[in-house]
Amino acid sequence: MSKSGGSDVFIESLNALVNEDDMNAVLLAQKQMLERFEKTNEMLSKFNQLSVNQYETLATQFKGHTALLLDMRKDIDGIFRRIRILKTKLSTEYPDAFNVALENTEPEAKRMQQMSTSPRQDSPRMILDSNEPNDEDDMNPSSVLHSVPSIN
Repeated sequence: MSKSGGSDVFIESLNALVNEDDMNAVLLAQKQMLERFEKTNEMLSKFNQLSVNQYETLATQFKGHTALLLDMRKDIDGIFRRIRILKTKLSTEYPDAFNVALENTEPEAKRMQQMSTSPRQDSPRMILDSNEPNDEDDMNPSSVLHSVPSIN
């Protein structure tokens, strides 16, 4: 008996142990799974590409909105700085009128003074609260105007 004869017998005995129908069923199942994985992979690739495109669009918009907010913050800081300068100028040139106006808007003036001394440490809630009236006099802006003497 030759060496190739013994290995042929061994291979034939292994083939006899495996059912050909079962083998075909396994191969068919593997082929179907491969097709499903390829479709899933294609769908995930398309989704990833759409996500990348959407991210780029949103990142650009986000950067623009962030720049806009920073620009608005600079503008607001400049406005508050000018208001502080005007208040200082009015308090030195017209101290009596300024004190009368300050007495009539005492709670608001305290909040504004706190904001003017440390504008970057105030919370947004404090700034929002400063726009809410505290009593009936604050609700009527003409009451403050009538109590301020003429500057002419």
